[in-house]
Amino acid sequence: MTKIPIHCANQGSNDELRAVTEEALRQSEQRYRNLFESIDQGFCIIKVIFDEQQRPIDYRIIETNPAFDFRFIETHPAFESQTDRQSLIGRRMLELTPDMDNSWFSLYGRV
Repeated sequence: MTKIPIHCANQGSNDELRAVTEEALRQSEQRYRNLFESIDQGFCIIKVIFDEQQRPIDYRIIETNPAFDFRFIETHPAFESQTDRQSLIGRRMLELTPDMDNSWFSLYGRV
């Protein structure tokens, strides 16, 4: 692990501090990306969608890792053959599987 020196506010310029901060952020993002891409379990990041009464009604797929396998959800065979990981990004679950059990929305809405 690379250690990034921490500067006091009165040491160095704002540009130097910004450069150090940006490098620390870049390294942190790279560590996260490496972990996300290398785990062998399917993983996705979703955003829950709520109605006007703040009840969870759907969710949007934000990101998936390479191990994510959408086929765990019962779908039409033609849909599976035309759907890859990248085509899921940004789509709503009810768009992909209209008969999705609503209990999943409630569960995810509590997280």
